[in-house]
Amino acid sequence: MKRATILSILIGNCFMTNILLNGCTKDPSSPYANVLVIGNSITKHPVTSYWWGEWGMAASKKESDFVHKLEKMLQTTNPNCSVEGYYFSDWERNHTAYDKSNLDTFFIRKPNLVIIRLGENVSNLTNLDVSLQDLIDYIQGKAPEARIIITGVFWTSAPKDSILNAAAKSNNLTFVELSSLNIAANRSFMGATVYDALGNPHLIDNQSVAYHPNDIGMTAIADAIFNAIMDKK
Repeated sequence: MKRATILSILIGNCFMTNILLNGCTKDPSSPYANVLVIGNSITKHPVTSYWWGEWGMAASKKESDFVHKLEKMLQTTNPNCSVEGYYFSDWERNHTAYDKSNLDTFFIRKPNLVIIRLGENVSNLTNLDVSLQDLIDYIQGKAPEARIIITGVFWTSAPKDSILNAAAKSNNLTFVELSSLNIAANRSFMGATVYDALGNPHLIDNQSVAYHPNDIGMTAIADAIFNAIMDKK
């Protein structure tokens, strides 16, 4: 039998098996309709004198931050998917004593996927592992059926990534590494043009803002999280 004929038979058999057992390719659909991202300024930042839109800082516009890009990606597999970002930086700065009930309003919509996207603003690593476990326990108490994903930090910090990764492993959660994305091409810069909600242009004139991920970096973050979501349901 010719090699081409054998290959055709094998491909046909795989196709039929996939139809019967869904075993030849990964199911491309996502079961997540309500996604909550608990993050910091990379996720969402309020309007200030140096930032002009309530979305991920340094993204050129709302739809270019990683939260909205991730939402679009998930909507290709589940058109009803909604992704909401929450600015939780106060927890980073006071993680041992922060009132986590501030999250409660976001659990009214019953998220079935919660992404913990925190760490860059943590300056005190003492008991961060305990605080992370408390946060995980709190989320599981409010949304016991939700899947939880923990990401590493974008701005490279091996000690922070180690704590975040350990928290994910000890709770059998997915960990998404992001520090490898922290390269110049993925960061904004002084003088970069961004737009407010009305489409008015502004030039970034704050170095802290300029160090945030640009549109390319935001896409890379969204890709990494999306791939982790689709790898294990």
